[in-house]
Amino acid sequence: MGKETVFNFDELKKDFVNKILKSFLILSIPAMAFSLSRMFFVGFHHIYVWSIALYAVPVFLFLFRERINYKISIIIIYSVLIVSGFISFLMFSFFSMTLLYFFMSIILAILFLNKKVAWSLLILFVSLFILVFLLYKNGFHSFIVDFNQYNNLTISWATQISFFVLFSIMIIFLMFEFHSILYKHRDIKKTI
Repeated sequence: MGKETVFNFDELKKDFVNKILKSFLILSIPAMAFSLSRMFFVGFHHIYVWSIALYAVPVFLFLFRERINYKISIIIIYSVLIVSGFISFLMFSFFSMTLLYFFMSIILAILFLNKKVAWSLLILFVSLFILVFLLYKNGFHSFIVDFNQYNNLTISWATQISFFVLFSIMIIFLMFEFHSILYKHRDIKKTI
């Protein structure tokens, strides 16, 4: 019989996290430009400072990827996606990219953690939607824009479309990479 090859599953996960960070860095540059360009139409709000700060976190993780454990990196990525989604939802409701942020965090939870975490995130996100709705309906929360006016802005459409396309490209790329890894190692024994 031939020699059996053994691989380290943690190394594959680490490589995959690094690819996530790299694709995030590349694809978020145009997304950030579209997002920040809305400032000229709806005015300056603290969401833009948050956007830049949250973008800096994955940059930091990528630059120090050899020093930071991939498990810490993935938890930080979840946190960035969840905080970005939460802030976007509080500011722009469903006119934001909240659903894509939350959907991406659920996908990553399935890939790197387990379905219990993914279900917990889903419950958390639905609870958030209900809580913000109740706060809004009872006069304790208001959104920063007039949605009728905001929805008719060309930049709003361009931002929504660009975020959708960029997130879709990222998901397609990452799922292709994940599939390639599985296919490449289909006959290799996993180390314990």
